[in-house]
Amino acid sequence: MAKQANNTDPRLAAYASDADLASYFGVGRATIWRWTKSQGLPAPVKLSAQISRWRLADVRAWEHEQAASRKV
Repeated sequence: MAKQANNTDPRLAAYASDADLASYFGVGRATIWRWTKSQGLPAPVKLSAQISRWRLADVRAWEHEQAASRKV
């Protein structure tokens, strides 16, 4: 995945880094990892030994579920 500019919407790519998601949600990178462990954010995919990325389709589905559960 090519390095994205900070103002690029991560929803336009197939995968997003923790930094991309943190920027999108307006939280810190540690919060993305905390959400993965405790809030049901889908686990990232290991692309290599030191590169983990989230599938954006999975993140979008999780975001939709979170929004739907708040409407109840």
